[in-house]
Amino acid sequence: MHTTFLFLFSSLFVSLASSAATKRQLHSSELCASSCQRTISSLTFAGAKSSCQNILFSQSLYLCTEVYCSAHNTALGLAYLNQTCILRQGPMPPFSIVAGFTAAQIDAVRRIDITQVKSLGKSVNTTVVPSPAYYRTAYMSVVSF
Repeated sequence: MHTTFLFLFSSLFVSLASSAATKRQLHSSELCASSCQRTISSLTFAGAKSSCQNILFSQSLYLCTEVYCSAHNTALGLAYLNQTCILRQGPMPPFSIVAGFTAAQIDAVRRIDITQVKSLGKSVNTTVVPSPAYYRTAYMSVVSF
């Protein structure tokens, strides 16, 4: 797990949560987590209807950042996404919900590809991580947006 992440995330969370939200272009350091969010948002997870409060959604998002993002980009990107949740639906669960995952457990999490999204159905009941190809597609989409 990213050892400095919790400190960075909490520091950024406090500073960003207190600032007024404005529609703005993503900073380059926010692209990685936003790309993860784009892939995970294509699914409907069992549990809370709000993605901001859904544990499976949050675990999938956080593990995606573990796989594809640096600690710095994870902290900045998740702080940005959490700020959006705070303004719309309430804060995301803490990053500590994935603190117990070992590297082997993260490697064992089901990888999904864009072609599998429709076949997964309306209610995914497990934590997932996008495949490298699906993540790259989402990243290129976010970068070009």
